Amino acid sequence: MKQLTAVLAALLLATMLAACAHTPEPVQTQPAPAPAVSEPQQQTPEQQPAAQPDEPAQPEQDEVPAEPSEPQPYAGTFFDEPLTLRADIEEVVSYEITVPQVTLDNEDAAQYINDGFVALADSFVAYAQETVYETAQEKQTVGYLTGAYSITMDGAQLVVEYTVTERYAGEDLESISTRAYRFDAATGERISTE
Repeated sequence: MKQLTAVLAALLLATMLAACAHTPEPVQTQPAPAPAVSEPQQQTPEQQPAAQPDEPAQPEQDEVPAEPSEPQPYAGTFFDEPLTLRADIEEVVSYEITVPQVTLDNEDAAQYINDGFVALADSFVAYAQETVYETAQEKQTVGYLTGAYSITMDGAQLVVEYTVTERYAGEDLESISTRAYRFDAATGERISTE
């Protein structure tokens, strides 16, 4: 029965993650204008700009081909203010689900990430109300469901490690499931789930 509960918890988690995995619409960003490298020159009416050659200039022989560039670290800032859903269901189930609510420089990216985690929290609450509740009643005990996370920046990626723990009073065994979500901090797009 314990293995069945663990398998059901893992399947529910995978289903919820798949439901939250749609790709966001691309966020249009305007690059900042590059600063001037040289000082501006004054031009008199008699001066005309030099004619541009028809063919592009050939690279010098000493040039080394450019290597692929590595992702640049996220230059912006992020803040996290957790959202916690906590309740007891008829003294049979107790749950506490905490999900991140991030603030990024790009509000659309932050909203996309936050919406996904609110949907995940709602799915866990439904799981507590149905599956954990029924299992606790069958075992004639109290069921507990907790969800917690840690959040870090890894270069240009926001990394959220999320852990769900399901346990029942009187049992030493806990069902623990952990997933790591990686998001592009500039766009909010989920890069991977590990």
